[in-house]
Amino acid sequence: MNKVVLILLMLSSLLLGCKAPQPLEYIGIENFGIRKVGLGMSTLAMKIKIFNPNKYDIKLKEGNLDILIDNKSLGNLHLDSQYILAKASAMSVPVSIQVEMKNLIPNAVSLLLNNEVNVQIKGNIKAGRGKLAIWLPINYSGKQRIEIN
Repeated sequence: MNKVVLILLMLSSLLLGCKAPQPLEYIGIENFGIRKVGLGMSTLAMKIKIFNPNKYDIKLKEGNLDILIDNKSLGNLHLDSQYILAKASAMSVPVSIQVEMKNLIPNAVSLLLNNEVNVQIKGNIKAGRGKLAIWLPINYSGKQRIEIN
């Protein structure tokens, strides 16, 4: 009987301790710049600042995000490196985006004419602790000051 009670207590504490993580919070973009210019494709580089509101570290494992500037598609960002976001803290994650020149030109005009643009980021990031990971949705829209390096 004591073993059954002990097992039930262990299972209940395990289940209560495994609640879903809170969504990560997007803070802003830093160090926006052009890394490589090509005729068909170019590479943009930036750091996306993210806040982890959870009471534990979270590992970003992979991600697939669409970036829009002033409602024009900039490109698709793939997070291919893994990063650990410390609990209750912010971190700047370096990313690069492959963009087609036909998408870059309309956005370049917006960036040159305005020092503040409407940025939309939509997609999913796979994040978790240890072997356990889930896909967290990212859906951000807001004004962003862009400084081109």
